[in-house]
Amino acid sequence: KDRKRSALEKIFLSSVNRSITLAAIISVLGAIFLTAVYSRRTLNPIQEITSAAKKIKRGDLDQEVKVTSRDEVGELASAFNSMAEELKQQERLRKNMVSDVAHELRSPLTKSHGYLEAIKEGSMEPDEKVIDSLYRNSKLLKKLVDDLHDLAMAEAGNLNLEKQPVLLDDIISRAVESINVSLEEGDLELDIDSSEEVLLDVDPDRIHQVLQNLLDNAINHSNPGGQIKIKTSLKDESVQVSVSDNGEGIPEKDLPHIFNRFYRVDRSRSRGTGGTGLGLTISKELVETHGGEIEVRSERGKGATFSFTLPHKRQSKN
Repeated sequence: KDRKRSALEKIFLSSVNRSITLAAIISVLGAIFLTAVYSRRTLNPIQEITSAAKKIKRGDLDQEVKVTSRDEVGELASAFNSMAEELKQQERLRKNMVSDVAHELRSPLTKSHGYLEAIKEGSMEPDEKVIDSLYRNSKLLKKLVDDLHDLAMAEAGNLNLEKQPVLLDDIISRAVESINVSLEEGDLELDIDSSEEVLLDVDPDRIHQVLQNLLDNAINHSNPGGQIKIKTSLKDESVQVSVSDNGEGIPEKDLPHIFNRFYRVDRSRSRGTGGTGLGLTISKELVETHGGEIEVRSERGKGATFSFTLPHKRQSKN
Protein backbone atom coordinates (compact mmCIF):
# COMPACT_ATOMS: atom_id res chain seq x y z
CA LYS A 1 0.00 0.00 0.00
CA ASP A 2 2.83 2.35 0.83
CA ARG A 3 4.47 1.69 -2.48
CA LYS A 4 1.16 2.22 -4.30
CA ARG A 5 0.56 5.48 -2.39
CA SER A 6 4.10 6.66 -3.17
CA ALA A 7 3.60 5.99 -6.87
CA LEU A 8 0.28 7.90 -6.82
CA GLU A 9 1.90 10.78 -5.01
CA LYS A 10 4.66 10.92 -7.61
CA ILE A 11 2.12 10.93 -10.41
CA PHE A 12 0.11 13.64 -8.66
CA LEU A 13 3.17 15.81 -8.00
CA SER A 14 4.36 15.30 -11.55
CA SER A 15 0.95 16.38 -12.84
CA VAL A 16 0.96 19.43 -10.57
CA ASN A 17 4.48 20.39 -11.67
CA ARG A 18 3.50 20.06 -15.31
CA SER A 19 0.43 22.21 -14.71
CA ILE A 20 2.48 24.83 -12.87
CA THR A 21 5.12 24.81 -15.60
CA LEU A 22 2.46 25.09 -18.30
CA ALA A 23 0.71 27.90 -16.43
CA ALA A 24 4.04 29.70 -16.00
CA ILE A 25 4.79 29.36 -19.71
CA ILE A 26 1.30 30.58 -20.66
CA SER A 27 1.63 33.50 -18.21
CA VAL A 28 5.02 34.50 -19.62
CA LEU A 29 3.76 34.22 -23.19
CA GLY A 30 0.62 36.18 -22.25
CA ALA A 31 2.72 38.86 -20.57
CA ILE A 32 4.96 39.10 -23.62
CA PHE A 33 1.91 39.34 -25.89
CA LEU A 34 0.22 41.98 -23.74
CA THR A 35 3.47 43.93 -23.45
CA ALA A 36 3.89 43.85 -27.21
CA VAL A 37 0.29 44.99 -27.75
CA TYR A 38 0.58 47.76 -25.16
CA SER A 39 3.95 48.86 -26.49
CA ARG A 40 2.56 48.98 -30.00
CA ARG A 41 -0.45 51.03 -28.89
CA THR A 42 1.85 53.34 -26.95
CA LEU A 43 4.84 53.60 -29.27
CA ASN A 44 2.98 53.92 -32.57
CA PRO A 45 1.22 57.19 -31.61
CA ILE A 46 4.47 58.53 -30.14
CA GLN A 47 6.33 57.62 -33.32
CA GLU A 48 3.56 59.31 -35.32
CA ILE A 49 3.84 62.45 -33.18
CA THR A 50 7.63 62.42 -33.55
CA SER A 51 7.34 62.11 -37.32
CA ALA A 52 4.80 64.95 -37.50
CA ALA A 53 7.01 67.14 -35.27
CA LYS A 54 9.97 66.61 -37.62
CA LYS A 55 7.79 67.64 -40.59
CA ILE A 56 6.72 70.80 -38.76
CA LYS A 57 10.38 71.55 -38.07
CA ARG A 58 11.01 71.36 -41.85
CA GLY A 59 8.21 73.89 -42.43
CA ASP A 60 5.30 71.56 -43.25
CA LEU A 61 2.70 72.85 -40.77
CA ASP A 62 -0.25 70.90 -42.16
CA GLN A 63 0.05 68.06 -39.64
CA GLU A 64 -2.48 66.18 -37.53
CA VAL A 65 -2.11 62.92 -35.63
CA LYS A 66 -4.91 60.49 -34.84
CA VAL A 67 -6.22 60.42 -31.28
CA THR A 68 -6.94 56.75 -30.59
CA SER A 69 -7.23 56.73 -26.79
CA ARG A 70 -8.12 58.88 -23.80
CA ASP A 71 -5.05 58.09 -21.72
CA GLU A 72 -1.88 60.16 -21.35
CA VAL A 73 -0.80 59.35 -24.91
CA GLY A 74 -4.19 60.48 -26.21
CA GLU A 75 -3.88 63.72 -24.26
CA LEU A 76 -0.41 64.19 -25.74
CA ALA A 77 -1.79 63.69 -29.26
CA SER A 78 -4.62 66.16 -28.62
CA ALA A 79 -2.17 68.72 -27.25
CA PHE A 80 0.06 68.24 -30.29
CA ASN A 81 -2.86 68.76 -32.67
CA SER A 82 -3.85 71.95 -30.83
CA MET A 83 -0.27 73.23 -31.06
CA ALA A 84 -0.06 72.37 -34.77
CA GLU A 85 -3.34 74.17 -35.48
CA GLU A 86 -2.17 77.24 -33.54
CA LEU A 87 1.08 77.29 -35.53
CA LYS A 88 -0.92 77.10 -38.77
CA GLN A 89 -3.14 79.95 -37.62
CA GLN A 90 -0.15 82.11 -36.67
CA GLU A 91 1.49 81.42 -40.00
CA ARG A 92 -1.71 82.40 -41.83
CA LEU A 93 -1.88 85.62 -39.80
CA ARG A 94 1.76 86.38 -40.57
CA LYS A 95 1.28 85.86 -44.30
CA ASN A 96 -1.94 87.88 -44.28
CA MET A 97 -0.27 90.73 -42.43
CA VAL A 98 2.67 90.84 -44.85
CA SER A 99 0.20 90.86 -47.74
CA ASP A 100 -1.95 93.56 -46.12
CA VAL A 101 1.01 95.79 -45.31
CA ALA A 102 2.29 95.48 -48.86
CA HIS A 103 -1.18 96.29 -50.18
CA GLU A 104 -1.53 99.36 -47.96
CA LEU A 105 1.93 100.64 -48.86
CA ARG A 106 1.56 100.08 -52.58
CA SER A 107 -1.13 102.65 -53.32
CA PRO A 108 0.41 105.79 -51.74
CA LEU A 109 3.91 104.80 -52.84
CA THR A 110 2.78 104.24 -56.44
CA LYS A 111 1.01 107.60 -56.55
CA SER A 112 3.95 109.45 -55.02
CA HIS A 113 6.42 107.71 -57.30
CA GLY A 114 4.32 108.58 -60.35
CA TYR A 115 4.17 112.26 -59.43
CA LEU A 116 7.89 112.46 -58.67
CA GLU A 117 8.80 110.63 -61.88
CA ALA A 118 6.64 113.00 -63.94
CA ILE A 119 8.21 116.04 -62.23
CA LYS A 120 11.71 114.67 -62.83
CA GLU A 121 10.99 114.09 -66.52
CA GLY A 122 9.57 117.59 -66.86
CA SER A 123 6.08 116.51 -67.89
CA MET A 124 4.51 117.90 -64.71
CA GLU A 125 5.04 121.04 -62.67
CA PRO A 126 5.28 120.73 -58.89
CA ASP A 127 2.30 123.00 -58.29
CA GLU A 128 0.23 123.27 -55.12
CA LYS A 129 -2.11 120.43 -56.12
CA VAL A 130 0.76 118.01 -56.70
CA ILE A 131 2.52 118.99 -53.49
CA ASP A 132 -0.75 118.57 -51.57
CA SER A 133 -1.19 115.07 -53.00
CA LEU A 134 2.38 114.12 -52.12
CA TYR A 135 1.84 115.44 -48.60
CA ARG A 136 -1.36 113.39 -48.13
CA ASN A 137 0.36 110.24 -49.37
CA SER A 138 3.36 110.75 -47.09
CA LYS A 139 1.02 111.45 -44.17
CA LEU A 140 -0.84 108.18 -44.84
CA LEU A 141 2.46 106.28 -45.01
CA LYS A 142 3.62 107.81 -41.73
CA LYS A 143 0.35 106.92 -40.01
CA LEU A 144 0.60 103.33 -41.24
CA VAL A 145 4.19 103.01 -39.98
CA ASP A 146 3.29 104.61 -36.63
CA ASP A 147 0.26 102.31 -36.24
CA LEU A 148 2.32 99.22 -37.05
CA HIS A 149 4.95 100.29 -34.53
CA ASP A 150 2.36 100.89 -31.80
CA LEU A 151 0.69 97.56 -32.51
CA ALA A 152 3.97 95.63 -32.46
CA MET A 153 5.02 97.26 -29.17
CA ALA A 154 1.62 96.61 -27.56
CA GLU A 155 1.44 92.97 -28.63
CA ALA A 156 4.99 92.36 -27.38
CA GLY A 157 4.15 93.95 -24.03
CA ASN A 158 6.81 96.62 -24.55
CA LEU A 159 4.51 99.62 -24.79
CA ASN A 160 5.57 102.12 -22.14
CA LEU A 161 2.63 103.84 -20.47
CA GLU A 162 3.18 107.23 -18.85
CA LYS A 163 0.34 107.00 -16.35
CA GLN A 164 -0.83 110.01 -14.40
CA PRO A 165 -4.03 111.16 -12.65
CA VAL A 166 -6.33 112.73 -15.24
CA LEU A 167 -10.03 113.51 -15.48
CA LEU A 168 -11.93 111.52 -18.07
CA ASP A 169 -13.79 114.69 -19.08
CA ASP A 170 -10.47 116.31 -20.02
CA ILE A 171 -9.63 113.41 -22.35
CA ILE A 172 -13.10 113.59 -23.92
CA SER A 173 -12.83 117.36 -24.42
CA ARG A 174 -9.47 116.95 -26.12
CA ALA A 175 -10.79 114.24 -28.43
CA VAL A 176 -13.90 116.25 -29.32
CA GLU A 177 -11.79 119.30 -30.13
CA SER A 178 -9.77 117.25 -32.61
CA ILE A 179 -12.87 116.07 -34.54
CA ASN A 180 -14.88 119.32 -34.67
CA VAL A 181 -13.87 120.01 -38.26
CA SER A 182 -14.80 116.46 -39.33
CA LEU A 183 -18.18 116.81 -37.62
CA GLU A 184 -18.90 120.03 -39.50
CA GLU A 185 -17.78 118.56 -42.83
CA GLY A 186 -19.97 115.50 -42.33
CA ASP A 187 -22.96 117.52 -41.06
CA LEU A 188 -22.95 115.39 -37.89
CA GLU A 189 -24.28 116.13 -34.42
CA LEU A 190 -22.34 115.14 -31.30
CA ASP A 191 -24.03 114.42 -27.97
CA ILE A 192 -22.03 113.92 -24.75
CA ASP A 193 -23.56 112.24 -21.69
CA SER A 194 -21.02 112.47 -18.87
CA SER A 195 -22.74 113.25 -15.57
CA GLU A 196 -20.04 112.40 -13.02
CA GLU A 197 -16.38 113.38 -12.81
CA VAL A 198 -14.09 110.36 -13.00
CA LEU A 199 -10.41 110.40 -12.09
CA LEU A 200 -8.31 107.92 -14.04
CA ASP A 201 -4.77 106.71 -13.54
CA VAL A 202 -3.88 106.20 -17.21
CA ASP A 203 -1.64 107.38 -20.00
CA PRO A 204 -3.81 110.28 -21.24
CA ASP A 205 -2.25 110.30 -24.72
CA ARG A 206 -3.00 106.60 -25.23
CA ILE A 207 -6.58 106.80 -23.99
CA HIS A 208 -7.07 109.88 -26.17
CA GLN A 209 -5.77 107.74 -29.05
CA VAL A 210 -8.39 105.07 -28.26
CA LEU A 211 -11.24 107.58 -28.08
CA GLN A 212 -9.99 109.34 -31.22
CA ASN A 213 -9.94 106.05 -33.14
CA LEU A 214 -13.49 105.21 -32.06
CA LEU A 215 -14.77 108.70 -32.95
CA ASP A 216 -13.03 108.62 -36.34
CA ASN A 217 -14.59 105.21 -36.98
CA ALA A 218 -18.06 106.54 -36.05
CA ILE A 219 -17.62 109.58 -38.33
CA ASN A 220 -16.45 107.46 -41.25
CA HIS A 221 -19.54 105.24 -41.00
CA SER A 222 -22.18 107.91 -40.37
CA ASN A 223 -24.41 109.45 -42.99
CA PRO A 224 -24.84 113.26 -43.31
CA GLY A 225 -27.22 114.53 -40.65
CA GLY A 226 -26.43 111.60 -38.37
CA GLN A 227 -25.70 111.66 -34.66
CA ILE A 228 -22.71 110.43 -32.66
CA LYS A 229 -22.98 109.96 -28.90
CA ILE A 230 -20.33 109.68 -26.20
CA LYS A 231 -21.59 108.24 -22.92
CA THR A 232 -19.79 107.45 -19.67
CA SER A 233 -21.10 105.34 -16.80
CA LEU A 234 -19.62 103.94 -13.59
CA LYS A 235 -19.60 100.18 -13.04
CA ASP A 236 -18.23 98.96 -9.69
CA GLU A 237 -14.49 99.76 -9.86
CA SER A 238 -14.43 100.68 -13.53
CA VAL A 239 -15.80 103.33 -15.83
CA GLN A 240 -17.33 102.51 -19.19
CA VAL A 241 -16.98 104.84 -22.17
CA SER A 242 -19.25 104.26 -25.16
CA VAL A 243 -19.15 105.79 -28.64
CA SER A 244 -22.34 105.23 -30.65
CA ASP A 245 -23.45 106.18 -34.14
CA ASN A 246 -26.68 105.68 -36.10
CA GLY A 247 -24.98 104.78 -39.38
CA GLU A 248 -25.25 101.62 -41.46
CA GLY A 249 -24.12 99.31 -38.66
CA ILE A 250 -21.96 96.20 -38.84
CA PRO A 251 -23.18 92.88 -40.29
CA GLU A 252 -23.33 90.09 -37.73
CA LYS A 253 -20.81 87.98 -39.66
CA ASP A 254 -18.22 90.77 -39.37
CA LEU A 255 -18.55 91.40 -35.63
CA PRO A 256 -16.16 88.60 -34.49
CA HIS A 257 -13.42 89.99 -36.75
CA ILE A 258 -13.88 93.73 -36.23
CA PHE A 259 -10.76 94.07 -34.03
CA ASN A 260 -8.53 92.05 -36.39
CA ARG A 261 -5.64 93.75 -38.16
CA PHE A 262 -6.59 95.43 -41.44
CA TYR A 263 -10.14 94.09 -41.24
CA ARG A 264 -12.69 96.37 -42.89
CA VAL A 265 -16.42 95.96 -43.31
CA ASP A 266 -16.25 98.37 -46.26
CA ARG A 267 -12.66 98.35 -47.51
CA SER A 268 -13.07 100.94 -50.26
CA ARG A 269 -14.80 103.48 -48.06
CA SER A 270 -12.31 103.14 -45.23
CA ARG A 271 -9.36 103.56 -47.56
CA GLY A 272 -11.00 106.59 -49.10
CA THR A 273 -11.21 108.24 -45.71
CA GLY A 274 -7.56 107.56 -45.00
CA GLY A 275 -7.92 104.64 -42.60
CA THR A 276 -5.19 102.03 -42.23
CA GLY A 277 -7.40 99.25 -40.89
CA LEU A 278 -5.41 99.19 -37.64
CA GLY A 279 -7.26 101.74 -35.48
CA LEU A 280 -9.63 99.31 -33.77
CA THR A 281 -6.89 96.70 -33.31
CA ILE A 282 -4.63 99.27 -31.65
CA SER A 283 -7.52 100.52 -29.50
CA LYS A 284 -8.12 96.98 -28.22
CA GLU A 285 -4.43 96.52 -27.36
CA LEU A 286 -4.22 99.90 -25.59
CA VAL A 287 -7.36 99.30 -23.53
CA GLU A 288 -6.22 95.82 -22.49
CA THR A 289 -2.75 97.15 -21.63
CA HIS A 290 -4.49 99.50 -19.19
CA GLY A 291 -6.34 96.55 -17.64
CA GLY A 292 -9.65 97.22 -19.36
CA GLU A 293 -11.86 95.56 -21.97
CA ILE A 294 -13.40 96.68 -25.25
CA GLU A 295 -16.45 95.36 -27.10
CA VAL A 296 -18.79 96.21 -29.93
CA ARG A 297 -22.56 95.88 -30.34
CA SER A 298 -24.29 96.52 -33.61
CA GLU A 299 -27.29 95.72 -35.74
CA ARG A 300 -27.28 96.19 -39.48
CA GLY A 301 -28.97 99.47 -40.38
CA LYS A 302 -29.14 100.67 -36.76
CA GLY A 303 -25.60 101.88 -36.12
CA ALA A 304 -22.88 100.56 -33.83
CA THR A 305 -21.72 101.10 -30.26
CA PHE A 306 -18.10 100.59 -29.21
CA SER A 307 -17.56 100.47 -25.44
CA PHE A 308 -14.42 100.16 -23.35
CA THR A 309 -13.84 99.98 -19.61
CA LEU A 310 -10.99 101.34 -17.48
CA PRO A 311 -10.18 101.16 -13.76
CA HIS A 312 -11.02 104.44 -12.02
CA LYS A 313 -10.79 106.45 -8.83
CA ARG A 314 -13.89 108.27 -7.66
CA GLN A 315 -13.79 112.02 -7.29
CA SER A 316 -16.83 113.90 -6.10
CA LYS A 317 -17.86 117.19 -7.69
CA ASN A 318 -17.63 120.26 -5.52
